Amino acid sequence: MEFLAWCEARGSRSLDAITPIHVAGWIEAMTTTHSAPTIKQRLAAVRHLFDWLVTGHIMQANPAYSVRGPKYSRRRGKTHVLSPEEARQLLDSIPAHTLIG
Repeated sequence: MEFLAWCEARGSRSLDAITPIHVAGWIEAMTTTHSAPTIKQRLAAVRHLFDWLVTGHIMQANPAYSVRGPKYSRRRGKTHVLSPEEARQLLDSIPAHTLIG
C-alpha cells in the first residue's frame, strides 16, 4: 500500500504506468528514513506483488524485477570457530563410559 500510494502521489494512477524508474525512485526515497534490511524486505514484497500480477496475467512484466536494493551484509552473528584446545576439551567432556556418551 505504501508503494502504491507513493506512485499515486507522483501521478502513476494505473498499474501499467508503473515502471522500474518508479520502483527505483521509491527505494531511493526510503534510504533517508529506513534501514537497508527494511528497504530490502519492502522491495521483496513489491517484487512478489508484481510477480503475482504477472502470473495472473494482469501485467505483462514485473517493473521491480530489475531494481536492486541497497547492499547489506550482516557481520555479527557468525559462528565462532573453536581452537584445537577448546575442541579437545569439548570432546573430553563427553562421558565415554556410558551408552549415551
